[in-house]
Amino acid sequence: AVLTVSLQQALAGQTISSRYDMPLLEVSLGRRDSATLLSSLAALPLKPTINDFIMMAGLGPLATEAEVVRVLGAPSRRRPSSQWVHLYYADSNADRVASAALDASSGQLTHVMLEGREGLAALAYLRARKIDDPKANFLGRHREDVLAMFGKPHRENADILESISSRGGVNIKVQFTCYSHRGYQCTNVAVVWSK
Repeated sequence: AVLTVSLQQALAGQTISSRYDMPLLEVSLGRRDSATLLSSLAALPLKPTINDFIMMAGLGPLATEAEVVRVLGAPSRRRPSSQWVHLYYADSNADRVASAALDASSGQLTHVMLEGREGLAALAYLRARKIDDPKANFLGRHREDVLAMFGKPHRENADILESISSRGGVNIKVQFTCYSHRGYQCTNVAVVWSK
């Protein structure tokens, strides 16, 4: 008997079950690490914890809009509403690399997200701004690297790992988005702070 597996299924790391009396076939070609990608990433901190995300990309939960602009630069787009002020950052290719959300009433930062082109665009943007945050180096890594570093998340689905902690009276929620169609490579890291 012959079992056909599409390249797309193999690259997604899907488990393909066979019919009738054929044994189960495990396909594990899903890691999307390349020499180019890995050489562009800095070393990860020895053993970070979710509590270390009290700061992300040089920003913390009490930052004001002026501080966000000082650290990340002028946003390419600013979108205020009655609840939030969203700041969006794009690179020279107009790819979104970061976003920040501030509570409209308090003016305090509640959310930072790094993203773009397999995460590498965000890393390049941070380097150009001279922001050195080793936690950003999870961008471009495989979800197994995130799981190995932080253990079982509080919530998990096929594409998102979410961990929650608190530090100094601030609740910290970190989401790593590692899409299956990208071989579980983490292309987005979001940090949400709340009291």
